[in-house]
Order: sequence, then structure tokens, then C-alpha cells
Amino acid sequence: LAEAYFEKIINLYPKDFQVYYNFGKHKQNLLQYNQALEYYNMAVNIDSTKKQTYYNMGFCSMQLNDYNSSLLYFTKAIKLDNSFLMGYHARAYVYELSGNKIKANTDWKNCLMLNPSYIPALEGLNR
Repeated sequence: LAEAYFEKIINLYPKDFQVYYNFGKHKQNLLQYNQALEYYNMAVNIDSTKKQTYYNMGFCSMQLNDYNSSLLYFTKAIKLDNSFLMGYHARAYVYELSGNKIKANTDWKNCLMLNPSYIPALEGLNR
């Protein structure tokens, strides 16, 4: 039912960022990460200024173990908003997963500059 609804909305509003973003989020919530990335890509082709879209793309890529793409997406989100705490957190986590402790620590420190009592960053630096 949701699929048919989204397809109908896309046909009505083929140039609407929010339609593709929402469908991507729906696919992400269903753990259909490849399909989510397809819709997020369509969304950023319409409007590439939304940090949350790149963050979600980074998350989907991380879930697919595509750490290089994930890092690129999280970096794009951070470039759009250099005070995006969750962007730094996610990128630090992926750096850890890919074995780059130095870059992970840099991002954990960035988290602490934004929020000095941010527990995940404190824990990340102590691993």
C-alpha cells in the first residue's frame, strides 16, 4: 500500500525533493538500503543542500559495509553544517570500523568541541 502511495505521489510531483526523501526514508526504515540510496540520490539531484539526506545516505552505505561511500556522505553532511554533531559522531564511528583510529579520534574531539559532555565521544576516545 505504501509503495503504491509513493509511486502515485512521485507521478504527481516528479520534481519534489520531499517526495523522494520520504520514499528513501521509508525504504531505509524497511532496511532496504540499496533502494533507499536510489531515492536519496534522486532527492539530492533536486536539492543538494540538505544535510540529513547525506547523513541518511551515509547510514545506508555503512549498513551495506560500503565505508568509503559512507565517509563521503557523512563528510558532505558536515560540509553543509560544520556544527552537525551526529555527522561527526557517525563519521568517527565509520573511521573506527575501517581501522582509522587517528581520524576517528579527530572526529570524537570535534564532537566534544560541540558538546563537551558528549558521552559517546568520551567513550570513543577511551577505546
